[in-house]
Amino acid sequence: RLRFLGSWRFYPMTYAFLESTLDFNSYSAESESDAASSGNLVPGSPFRIYAGLSGYVTERLSLLARVGYGNSMLDRDDNFSSFVGMLQASWRFGPRTVLHVGVARDYDTAPLGGYVDYIRPYAAFTQRFGELAELNIDFSYDFRSYGAWQPTAVEVGDDTVTPVVSDRNRSEQMIRAGVLIDFDITRLLGVTIGYRYDSIISDYSITTNGVTNFTAYDDHRLFATLNLRY
Repeated sequence: RLRFLGSWRFYPMTYAFLESTLDFNSYSAESESDAASSGNLVPGSPFRIYAGLSGYVTERLSLLARVGYGNSMLDRDDNFSSFVGMLQASWRFGPRTVLHVGVARDYDTAPLGGYVDYIRPYAAFTQRFGELAELNIDFSYDFRSYGAWQPTAVEVGDDTVTPVVSDRNRSEQMIRAGVLIDFDITRLLGVTIGYRYDSIISDYSITTNGVTNFTAYDDHRLFATLNLRY
């Protein structure tokens, strides 16, 4: 990844910036059959460039805005080539309480489909409880669209079968949410407990040898960590 970032701070708490990234992606497992089909392990050089502004509007309200252009620049098949950007507002209710609300439009490369673009509304909340603990809550909801994908042949027993997809261009919604609490027991010792929920909402399916599998799922995770600081 090559990255360029320049900024100009014209007020103590406000600055403008220009940012650009260029990645070089490849897949070591790419085969001739992948190259002959659409959207299978497509190398590329995804590029983004943004101009933005970050700063406080009032003593409690701050804004982060950036607008730009992105291009997946895949070696073959269709490319993502469109507007990318985000707008986020942060409200500080007090020294220990902050709420972030925003929306983003961006893309990522994907091994199946070449790329996925998304629109993501999101929110995050942080509350500090003195020197004892900090609570973090986050939520996002993605509207995602993938590039065209045509499966390659796979071995099923002694037969060679080509899976059938319900649509060449997969689309779905994705929910991410979580709750995390950090406890500071001492200056050196802390405990983190949390819960995360991820969900794909989709009727997209892949049928192989008469068996249909759907990509939708729900994932629940509980976790706890012991933190040692020095």
